[in-house]
Amino acid sequence: MIRRGRFTPGLMVMAVTLAGAPAVGIAPLSAQPPGPQRSQMERAQLERRVLAQFSQIVQDELGLDSAATAGLFAVVEEFGDQRRALQMREMGLNRRLRSTGVYLSDEESSAALREFIAIKREELTLLEAEQARLAEELSPPQLLRFYALREQMGERIRRLRGEGPRGDAPGRDSSNDPFPESPQS
Repeated sequence: MIRRGRFTPGLMVMAVTLAGAPAVGIAPLSAQPPGPQRSQMERAQLERRVLAQFSQIVQDELGLDSAATAGLFAVVEEFGDQRRALQMREMGLNRRLRSTGVYLSDEESSAALREFIAIKREELTLLEAEQARLAEELSPPQLLRFYALREQMGERIRRLRGEGPRGDAPGRDSSNDPFPESPQS
């Protein structure tokens, strides 16, 4: 069960998936070692903070108890590996196209387009399967709100990475963001 400040392995998998961000703006702790180890510790600290904030917001906003929240995140974890695999395939395709896209032959371009469409079809199939399982845990309004919260969390993580929100212009109004910037420690 999920309690404040406690994490299940599934939630940690989700945090790692969604929060693959470097620790930006976190003051180093004096007990942390220098160099790469410190960076890993900062990243883990950031992941725990984001995860704790996300799980608590989901529980509060959807009106769930600890058992229902645990069930929800168990379903999310169930689809996590497939989602990560598709993301990796898409990132690989994007990397290949960035480096060689304009130099591809018609045949190579057609193959890349087929791969792109296949990835998108698999994403849709995965989304439909995940939605069906989540619908066993949540009502339709709760499910829509969960998807909105998950997207907002993704935007927050992209901002922490310095990537900016998807499709939003700089300086957008983020007053509806349930993941406000954390004060620096």
